Amino acid sequence: MQRNINDTQANLCIMGSSHAMRLYKVTNELYSSEFNVYNFAKSGADYDSYKYPPKNLLSESYIIFAGFGNDLMSRDCYYKQKGKWHLKQFKPNPINKIQTIFENVLNYFEKTANKTYVLDIIPRCHHCCRRHRFKGYDKFFREVNKRLKQVIHKTKCQRHSWNHLLKKSYKKQKVVPSSWFIDNLHLKGSVYKRLAQQIVNRIRKGHF
Repeated sequence: MQRNINDTQANLCIMGSSHAMRLYKVTNELYSSEFNVYNFAKSGADYDSYKYPPKNLLSESYIIFAGFGNDLMSRDCYYKQKGKWHLKQFKPNPINKIQTIFENVLNYFEKTANKTYVLDIIPRCHHCCRRHRFKGYDKFFREVNKRLKQVIHKTKCQRHSWNHLLKKSYKKQKVVPSSWFIDNLHLKGSVYKRLAQQIVNRIRKGHF
């Protein structure tokens, strides 16, 4: 957690799992002179282990949530080989169970936070190699993000897709380009840096 607090600066809390952890690191590095940047991210976090800011901080902060990726499938679906993550089997959790997780997390924000910014979910190990292609994988992620969008629209939270925030670099592609990943699961530092810039720019312009 940020220790040197400036009462004249806005609070920016970053929550979620490994994407959030990487986003926090670049945001804190680049913008700690403008925001009190708090880290509530945890690599590997899921619904049962998300770290939440204290309620008094939630009500006075911009909340950036980048999570849910570990709530979609059994963890034994993945394995790591030569520094790269692979999807060895496609065993998604029931979509209604996933939607309930979305509702529980976002309803908590609805009750306690003023300004919550939720990023949609990046397909992990998307076409990690030729051996691991699974029927229904792309359709599943489209449905998951569709459900997330529907749940968010019932709250005062705001949803933004990685594609939308990084549109100048995406060139209208539907998924994150494979060249942007470092291990089929996490993105290059330059991508998180670009994302942090876009989020901060939107806050500065009052679009958040």
